[in-house]
Amino acid sequence: MVQLRWRAAPELTAAYAAWQWSRGEPPVDERLLRGTRELLLNLEERLALAELSGDGFWPTTVLALVQGESEPRAITAGLEASACSPLVMDSLSIALTGLMTDLRLAILGVLPKLAEQLPLRARPLQEQWEARGPGLLRLIGKLTHQDLLPRRVHGLWMHPWLGGGGFALPEVQSVLVEAVLTNPLAELPEVVRIAWLVAAVGMSQPGANVLVAADRLPRVVSAALLPVTLSAAEQLDLVGQGPLQVGLALSKWRPPSSTASDLSVLEEWWSQFRDGRTPFPVALKALDRMLA
Repeated sequence: MVQLRWRAAPELTAAYAAWQWSRGEPPVDERLLRGTRELLLNLEERLALAELSGDGFWPTTVLALVQGESEPRAITAGLEASACSPLVMDSLSIALTGLMTDLRLAILGVLPKLAEQLPLRARPLQEQWEARGPGLLRLIGKLTHQDLLPRRVHGLWMHPWLGGGGFALPEVQSVLVEAVLTNPLAELPEVVRIAWLVAAVGMSQPGANVLVAADRLPRVVSAALLPVTLSAAEQLDLVGQGPLQVGLALSKWRPPSSTASDLSVLEEWWSQFRDGRTPFPVALKALDRMLA
């Protein structure tokens, strides 16, 4: 049985916001957009001047913060992962740390009670998860293999920058989930998204599947788990009966490195392997080939 332990993580808000901005995702809250836009553009500009991409920098920085690193150390880790030139690393780290401090203060200017309100915002979704999530994960295990599910996962509640979102961090056995009060999409309840993320944490671990290269495994697993998770949710009446909303999940949940062309591949793959007769690691290898 998967043990999922939740906590609110307001300390990650600024880094999470910068990460989403680098992905082309502005905040849904106009107040946050007005209060943070200039600083987010400044962060983007500083990275660009050093010829660095936020795609490599921010995920590593967030991972380091989740692991408990200080912000300067986390930023240095992000710069190292982005192959930043040693000649500019120290000065750039100092500049980015200062901008992150300013961003954090700007967010608190808009959300002065963030630390107190985030746990309260998270409570309804956490209660829904505790009521439906374990059963949903058990069904996902039956459709794949129970041993592929993680034993323990840390759930970190985030302020809803996107109005609903989440990310699996298999490197640190964690999921980031936005604490929305209601489901942004009735067709795709957030509880189902959380189950998809939790399952991905276990199945994306290095060594979890020796048939798929480690650098491609998160993409393949996240894609494969879309129809698997939706099928399990259908059995629990969490989503409507009929054709699975794989296309909607693909576009709204945005699995790692996904593209629009993945939908037809996923539909073909699911039609071949949904009967469960093929061991799931072998089915993942087939999907890896189809996505290549």
